[in-house]
Amino acid sequence: MPRALPTLTATPTLLPNACFLNPDPAGPDITAVEEPRENDVLTSPAQVRGWGAGIGFEDAGVLVMIYDAVGEPVAQGRAAPLSPPEGHVPPPTLQVGEFTAPFAVDISFRTTVAQPGCVCVFQLSAADGSPIHVVQIAVLLRP
Repeated sequence: MPRALPTLTATPTLLPNACFLNPDPAGPDITAVEEPRENDVLTSPAQVRGWGAGIGFEDAGVLVMIYDAVGEPVAQGRAAPLSPPEGHVPPPTLQVGEFTAPFAVDISFRTTVAQPGCVCVFQLSAADGSPIHVVQIAVLLRP
């Protein structure tokens, strides 16, 4: 009599987190990154888009950096230009005010091997230029 073979199912494997200690985590009411998502596979150029509360004040916007598995930048900081809010719907978690705005940027990076990476979206403090309202997304970088 034939024996039934077990059914194998793929289980998602979480990537090692290449993100470093977040100096000033942004809550979902301050900065919402819609793309990329945690564990996405990125090839260059990568699209980064989302919303920020207050980033429209004096067109402050956000900066985007991409780091490799050992914490080295593979894409230099790039300002994500503001998009017109007309026709865009902010995430329900976002604190919407006069200076709330969407942002989007395609950012090129270099890697010669597939490896874990970290996309960082942040603003700069007007007081001392340090990163504030930081969002980190663990991703897989591919050449």
